[in-house]
Amino acid sequence: AVAAHGRSALRPRAGGLAAWRDAGGKLVIKRLVIEWGPLALTAEGTLALDQQMRPQGLLTARILGLSETIAQLELTKRLSRNQAAGIKLAAALVTHPNADGVKESELPLVFANGQLSLGPARLLALPPLAR
Repeated sequence: AVAAHGRSALRPRAGGLAAWRDAGGKLVIKRLVIEWGPLALTAEGTLALDQQMRPQGLLTARILGLSETIAQLELTKRLSRNQAAGIKLAAALVTHPNADGVKESELPLVFANGQLSLGPARLLALPPLAR
């Protein structure tokens, strides 16, 4: 579930996203679910737009299958050895068995300075959503 907050959040007008951002617009994400291969991620948090129209904010993510996903991304060269090592280190510190006994990691998804990071590891560059 996502809620848009800010003046004209539900009725875009001239200036579109920039006007929404400048009026304090933000997205409050109450539940984001991503399932991809062995990865099952749920997250919540708040996002806005920076001056370059890139997402900025923080989501708290709970992740199942993180170690398997990291291994696959490193094997396919989508993560460098250093990126994978950074995520593995952070995950080791925050991984614990959930109520079902399955290993679960809780890490921040950080949207800042045009980058998306999972914990301390930068994952990818974030392009502007509009010009």
